[in-house]
Amino acid sequence: MGKASSLINIIRQERDILKLRKLNIDSPISISNEINILNELSKALKTHSTFEIYKNGCKYRLDQMSFQDDEDNATKFLVNFRSLCFKAEIINPQEIKNHLLENIFIK
Repeated sequence: MGKASSLINIIRQERDILKLRKLNIDSPISISNEINILNELSKALKTHSTFEIYKNGCKYRLDQMSFQDDEDNATKFLVNFRSLCFKAEIINPQEIKNHLLENIFIK
């Protein structure tokens, strides 16, 4: 187990988690030192100009996915599919269903 894993296992307070999360933010993205809770950090990151580019990249990758009819691949496909939906902030069940059907049957 690495140092980061050990550190994450002992961190329980939100301020410590916040410090760790801030350390993982790319240096070109500036975050105010006045941010004191995780929810504020999330909001600040979502308002950054690169977030929309990130979401669009996730949507593009989602649209490029293709399903292979294989049990192992089905599990990996679904895990990747749900992860990309989450990252692209696609939360509407019908929109998720539409993307899934397009990736399985249309390609």
